[in-house]
Amino acid sequence: MSAASAFESCAKNANDVSAKNKYLKLYAGCLEEGDDFKRAAEVYRQGNWVSDSSRLYRKLGMFDEIYDIIIKSDASLVSTITESIRDVTRLHFISKKAYR
Repeated sequence: MSAASAFESCAKNANDVSAKNKYLKLYAGCLEEGDDFKRAAEVYRQGNWVSDSSRLYRKLGMFDEIYDIIIKSDASLVSTITESIRDVTRLHFISKKAYR
C-alpha cells in the first residue's frame, strides 16, 4: 500500500498526461494487489481502463457501477469489457426486475 501511495503522489504531480496515466495504472495495480478492490476499480475507471474497472466491480458485486460504465463510456472502451461481465450484469438486473 505504500507503493500505491507513492504512485498516487506521482500521478498527482505529473505534468505529462502520458506519465500521469502510467502512474495511475501502477497506483491502481498496487491497490488491487493490496486487496483494496473498490479504490482500485475507481482509479482504473478514472484512467479509462474500463475492462479492469468492470472486472473488479464484478468481483465486488457492484453492478450499478458496471451499468454506468457501459452507458456512459465510449463504445470503443465498452467493447473491451468481456461479454461474460456484460452478461452477468444483465442477469443481475433481470433477476432484480430492475430493467433500464
